[in-house]
Amino acid sequence: MSTISYKFAVLGDKIEHSLEKGFNKIALFIGNHYILCIIVSLLIAGGLGFGYQYIESETRSEKIWIPQDSDAINDLDYYKENFGEEPRIQSFLIITDPEKEDILTKKYINEMFDIYQDLLTVKITDNGTEYTYETLCNRPSPYQPCIKSGILDVWDWSIEQFNNQTANDNDVKTAIRGYFKKNISKIIGDYDATTVVGYAATLSFFSTPDSDFVDVNEKWEQAFLDKFVENDYEQDGLTIYGEAARSSSDEIGRSITEDLNLVFVSIGLISFIIIVSLGKFDKRGSRISLAFYGIITILMGIGAGFGLAGWSKIVDTPTVSVSPFLVLGLGADAIFIFSNSYRKENDEDDEIKEVLSRALGHSGTSVIISSLTNVVAFCIGATSKLPGISSFCIYTAFSILMVTIFQIFFFCPCLVIDEMRRRGNRYDIFCCFKFDKTKNSKKKKNHNSDSASDSSSSDNESSSESESESESDNTNTSKKSSNKKTDKDQDKKQKKIKKKKKNNKKKDAYQSTLIQRFLKDKFGPFIMDDRVRIIILVVTIAYFGVAIWLTTGLKIEFKYEDLIPKDSYLQDKLAKKSTYFGDVGSDVNLITKAMDYHNVETQDELIELIKDLSKSELMNPDAGYSSWLDAFLSWLSVQADKSNLGLDENDRPISKEFFYQDLQLFLNTSPNQQYQSDLVYKDDSNDELNSALMSTTYVPLYTSQDNIDAMDASRKVVSDSDVQGEDAFVFTFTYLFTEQFKILGTELIQNVCLSLVAVCVIATILLAHPMTGFLVFLTVLTIDIAILGSMRFWDLNIDSVTVTLVVLASGLNVDLSSHLAHYSMISKGTRKERVITGLDRIGKSVLLAIFSTFIGILVLAFSGSEIFIAFFKMFFLTVVLAIIHSFFFLPVLMSFFLPQQPSQILKKMNESKKKENSDAEENSDVEMDSEKKYEDNQFKSITLSSDNNVSSSKSKYNESTHEPLSHPSSGSKQASSSASSSTSSSD
Repeated sequence: MSTISYKFAVLGDKIEHSLEKGFNKIALFIGNHYILCIIVSLLIAGGLGFGYQYIESETRSEKIWIPQDSDAINDLDYYKENFGEEPRIQSFLIITDPEKEDILTKKYINEMFDIYQDLLTVKITDNGTEYTYETLCNRPSPYQPCIKSGILDVWDWSIEQFNNQTANDNDVKTAIRGYFKKNISKIIGDYDATTVVGYAATLSFFSTPDSDFVDVNEKWEQAFLDKFVENDYEQDGLTIYGEAARSSSDEIGRSITEDLNLVFVSIGLISFIIIVSLGKFDKRGSRISLAFYGIITILMGIGAGFGLAGWSKIVDTPTVSVSPFLVLGLGADAIFIFSNSYRKENDEDDEIKEVLSRALGHSGTSVIISSLTNVVAFCIGATSKLPGISSFCIYTAFSILMVTIFQIFFFCPCLVIDEMRRRGNRYDIFCCFKFDKTKNSKKKKNHNSDSASDSSSSDNESSSESESESESDNTNTSKKSSNKKTDKDQDKKQKKIKKKKKNNKKKDAYQSTLIQRFLKDKFGPFIMDDRVRIIILVVTIAYFGVAIWLTTGLKIEFKYEDLIPKDSYLQDKLAKKSTYFGDVGSDVNLITKAMDYHNVETQDELIELIKDLSKSELMNPDAGYSSWLDAFLSWLSVQADKSNLGLDENDRPISKEFFYQDLQLFLNTSPNQQYQSDLVYKDDSNDELNSALMSTTYVPLYTSQDNIDAMDASRKVVSDSDVQGEDAFVFTFTYLFTEQFKILGTELIQNVCLSLVAVCVIATILLAHPMTGFLVFLTVLTIDIAILGSMRFWDLNIDSVTVTLVVLASGLNVDLSSHLAHYSMISKGTRKERVITGLDRIGKSVLLAIFSTFIGILVLAFSGSEIFIAFFKMFFLTVVLAIIHSFFFLPVLMSFFLPQQPSQILKKMNESKKKENSDAEENSDVEMDSEKKYEDNQFKSITLSSDNNVSSSKSKYNESTHEPLSHPSSGSKQASSSASSSTSSSD
């Protein structure tokens, strides 16, 4: 046996015995101080739970799903600093009813004016002040009109002007055709510029983003929604879809609130499973109260974990709401293992603390392996650059950690109390009352009589054995020593018989369930059949290859509508918007920083840059671009009176002063006022620009890869231009999500690899052998790849949700695999026998854990949000594949490669060393006998020669003394022969 195996065996044996010894001591402490443990656990849970009040929620998408160190976040910060916060938007999507009827008619335009007038009547009162849209709207300056966007721009949002200029439908089309407005395709759906026909229209209104008016804005928006969404607002021949700035957060929050109600359903289902699995429905065997303690334990752990996150100032995000479902299922795992281990070790002749010590000693290591790997897997996920994933993993890791602690120091003391109740013949829930124990007394009396008869028979048997041994010993020893030896042997026999009887009693007390008998007698032998083992290996390896191929075809995609409940009014609007405005690409802004805008060379560089950007890859060539600089220079060139403008021969301002003076004249002229929001000055003097904005439009981008390509291509155009890189950048709000798409693949690979490494290391250490750790690692790896490959069959993409759950899968799968590997590792027999024993001892608990975890998440299938349904789909795949691999693939692997138990390795090594030492001692004795006989022969030879001839004794002695030096072999052979004959005779 190699030195490496011996070292691992020593290490594994130390770890195994240290953990078992540690849990034995913990159990004895709990058994002696169970009330203290419960009180301290409650105090800790309360203290940590108090931190819940410090939890801060975050619902902003850019703070949840976007890497905070990305270029898009930095650009967003600059944009907000210079151009201000984005205003709050209230909008309408208006479609004719029936659909596909031209909306650009006098009748429908009139009705749009009615919608606008009705919006102006929405008002609220806050602290005695009345607020309307006119008082809350976003304005370029206090003396300018509210910023609005829509088809009514053509008539300056004036019903009087519309009525004066419009007699029929042709006047409407003429006005629209002659009105220059950028991005008209975003205002009129399916717009045909040739015939001036459209089938949908949008009206958008912008409220102030001032933080001092957030509460007032939200109240006004609620009144807006009440009027236009909740109360079935109608206009003849039109279908109207309204939306406010608060709509998204409201609907996502509603989804989360409704899904949180499902937590109570999940608690009820898991409670029922625990009640059914822990005991029988009779007076003494019922353990409903113990199941209740188990649920309380899990809820305490979740509360303490969330409170710990609050104390740690970890931000709460919508994804965190899924954490309780997962922890509920995972927490039930240890409850099943502890309870079943206690029931198996239970012997009412022993003290409760002794039973608990044995139970924790056997099951504690398995629970620690699963909990530790889960915590480590989620800690790895917490390193994600996406705050939504990071916060979810931290909250879940804290909760699992606290649940594990309370399962040992709260649930186990409750287990002690419940066992005291049971032994005291008290009712389960109504423990203050005792039930009639006559029947139990009769059973106990019969049991005692049986035990007495067994004891007497065993005593007789041991006595007869002792007598026979005594007779045989009397031939060689004295009568007194024989009696002492007989008494000692008899005591040993008695203890051995009692111990054996006690073990049999334990086995009889532990009733094997149907599941256990099936796993041990049917399932285990079936999968250990050589032909079945080969089939399982071939099928698993084949699907592993297919899953790798399927994984390469996964798409990186994230849809905003997945966050919205399916029954939300926003879903209808999003669907119609996709139908009528789906071929409209998003705008992208070219933002320039402080530079010499009055310089002619700088102006030419900027004009060239926006032209190149509008012609770059994935830009819409028909949309052109919007540039305040182009519009300004064009305006200068067509002015009739240029005497006061200070222009050169190319109609460019000749100095910085004339440039900014002319720019102010330009911006105050209609319709050039639209460019005022594109320019930011260093101060209120308007004599130097600090930043400016131009824009162009992408083609419709339907996939995340298209968005990534478009962003990278646009940034490359800017970096390759003559404008300095630090002076300009491209930005649009879609870049925020594009940055997420760009790193999701890397996040997935990184998190999976790190979690697998953690699994391998922890499993190797705690399972006490590198081969066992590698088998668990290989099982988890195949499950992870199978999950990724199977996602293709359920129309799941790589997004922030699936990346999170693949990390979760690693923790959950090692949880299941490590239990079976641990119990197989500590069992005795051949590899196949040890695997079957492992299935028998822990298989039921693992199945119950899987089932309870699945039930905990099953309720999400009824969620109204696609994102939570995706959670369910991923979890369903995880559970199904975990069962297949943990109960088929891993047992087969262990039947081929499961190493010996560390204690057995050490035992063999010690026996081998003892044998070597024994052989060495025997050889040493043989050599000593040979030397002694050789000396005796020499002495005899000398004596004989001295008797024959005294006179020649000196010369003969010298010859005899030289003879063995010249021929030592003769003496050795003789000694060996003598030793050999002596050994054979003694055998």
